[in-house]
Amino acid sequence: MAGEKLAKMIQECARKAANSNDKTDFILGEVVSTNPLEIRVDNKFVLGERFLLLSALCKKKVLDLSPFANTITNLIFHVVESAKITYQDNEGEEQNCSVKADRNAKLHLEEALLWDDLQKGEKVRMLRVSSGQLYYVLEREEENDADNIKRV
Repeated sequence: MAGEKLAKMIQECARKAANSNDKTDFILGEVVSTNPLEIRVDNKFVLGERFLLLSALCKKKVLDLSPFANTITNLIFHVVESAKITYQDNEGEEQNCSVKADRNAKLHLEEALLWDDLQKGEKVRMLRVSSGQLYYVLEREEENDADNIKRV
């Protein structure tokens, strides 16, 4: 008897949750401040840091290349033996020249920046979750990319 009542309560809660309109939404935002981080949503309201969860694509990520610097330098010099370059001189005349790789050159390849922190004015794509209590910032939006979002 008590078990049946508990089962009915669980079923009712599950049914209400399935019928609710609190599903995840895909939304766009704009960074209005970086310290503290604030993102404007649909020109309606601004979200503070406590409501935002950033994906790895929205945080600064630097790769340490120092253990591979010699390998990368050798690879570059192996691929690029020489190059022909066209440029404009001070008088605006087009000039041609050849450049040969200097194998004794030292390239400073200590690190590579993959992604930087979000910057003011950047547009971002987000998911609204937990009934709007949390916004997961997926990625930055490329310029003019908002019109190219493919919907399936």
